[in-house]
Amino acid sequence: MWFGVLGPLEVRDGEGSLRVSSVRQRTLLAALLGRPGHVFEHRGTDRGRLERESPGHGDRDAAQSRHGPAADTRAARRGGGLLARYPGYLIDVGEHELDATVFTAAVRAGRRQRNEAGAGRIASSN
Repeated sequence: MWFGVLGPLEVRDGEGSLRVSSVRQRTLLAALLGRPGHVFEHRGTDRGRLERESPGHGDRDAAQSRHGPAADTRAARRGGGLLARYPGYLIDVGEHELDATVFTAAVRAGRRQRNEAGAGRIASSN
C-alpha cells in the first residue's frame, strides 16, 4: 500500500487508487497517517469493540458494518497496517509507503549532502 498526504489524501495498492469515500474515513485516515505508529484515540472506543474489530476475531464483516469509519477505513486498508489498539487505532506503514516520510528522508539526505559539500569547500580553501 502507498499513502499520499502531501496534497489530496490518496491510497494506492498494486492495482491502482482505492476510494476512501466518506469525510469521516478520510479524516480518520489523515489523522492516523499524521503520526504513523502512534495510537490515535477515538472517542467512544472500548476494549471489547477493539477486540471484535481486530483481524481474525469473530465475524469481521459484521464488525465492519457496526463500527463506522474505522471499520470502513480498515476495509480500505485491506487488513494490513490499520490496527485497533486501546484506546483507539494506529496505522503501521513502511518507510516507503507514505509520501510525507519519503519527502522528509529526501530533504534530510539533501541537507546532509549540502553540509558535507560545504565542509569540503571550507577544508580545501584553507
